[in-house]
Amino acid sequence: MPVAPAPISPAGIAVERLWESAEAFEHLTFPRYRLVLAARHDGIVAFGASRGLRPIGLALASCEDREKNARLLSLVVEGSDRRQGVGGALLRACEGALAESGCQAMVACHSSRLSGALAFQATLRSGGWDEPEVCEVRSAGRCGDLAGAIAKWPGVRRLLQNSTYSFAPWAEVTAADTPALERLSAEPLCSPYLSPDSWTGLIDSRVSIAVRKHGEVVGWVLLTPDSQDPRQLLHCQSAYIRHDLWRTGALVGGFLHGYRAVAEHFGPDAVVRFHTVPRLPGMVALVRRRFAPVSLWVDDWLVSRKRLAGSVSV
Repeated sequence: MPVAPAPISPAGIAVERLWESAEAFEHLTFPRYRLVLAARHDGIVAFGASRGLRPIGLALASCEDREKNARLLSLVVEGSDRRQGVGGALLRACEGALAESGCQAMVACHSSRLSGALAFQATLRSGGWDEPEVCEVRSAGRCGDLAGAIAKWPGVRRLLQNSTYSFAPWAEVTAADTPALERLSAEPLCSPYLSPDSWTGLIDSRVSIAVRKHGEVVGWVLLTPDSQDPRQLLHCQSAYIRHDLWRTGALVGGFLHGYRAVAEHFGPDAVVRFHTVPRLPGMVALVRRRFAPVSLWVDDWLVSRKRLAGSVSV
């Protein structure tokens, strides 16, 4: 049942659970979460802060997985009402409601490029959350710019003249390549997320690349079109090469051919987004040192966590 508004400091501000219509608060979350706010169900928790009749803050969270781990989707306070404890009050209200529903922990993710990243981190810190950790390094760039830059990198020309390696559209991969793909996918550092099997039915076989050595598939660069903007935005979902071929530059050749193919099919201004993880330091270095100078942006995707006190199983 609805919770009565609870006054918080400073006077005149109230925090309340949003149970029904929340249109007045939708400008206080990211556009992609406005539908979530409008079509809430039992797994969604929303708290709003108001000064009189004026909405000034919103916390939006979800708790839907089987392990009862909640995710803080967004926490926003109007600029003129910040630094008054409103964000912390919204966060505490969310934590309490989620704990009562049986959620065991919360996680919050944000970009290092977020304009209020430091303030957001300070709010989490004051609420007893763990310090943020980098879980992904991400970049986005125009495929024409990326391909042009890669072609000029040291060693790339020699690589392309080396007949040991070849680079072909994923469309040319056949059943005869299945054993090689299975061996690669079974390597310890090739997580399930990197395996082509994770992207079956989504891979754009015209622009994704199979890297071969002496004819055998030894790696890949897999791209998928964005569901909202398939002609102007693609995601490089997986880039992997056999472990003993790391630092040979062969995977860089895969990127070059993939980005050239994107430029051919979608135009040189089509944007490709790429991400990698800290456990692959070589890929992180590639993004920070090589991709960054010709990218539209590069950021860290940060994650913070908190165990919820007093949670109960339901």
